[in-house]
Amino acid sequence: MIELMLILGKVAGAITAIFVMLSFWMLVQHWHRRSMQECLATRLSSECAQCTKECSQREIS
Repeated sequence: MIELMLILGKVAGAITAIFVMLSFWMLVQHWHRRSMQECLATRLSSECAQCTKECSQREIS
């Protein structure tokens, strides 16, 4: 009976460890995806500003 309890404890510990690792991995993936989206949005807006600046310079000249 005690051996069964020990085995169940080890299984529960392994499942808990896997769950914690998966949660951490998903959190890292979510953070990475958000930072990539922010980077892309920043780059697009800066390219847009650059293009607008070039267009306005052409209109003046």
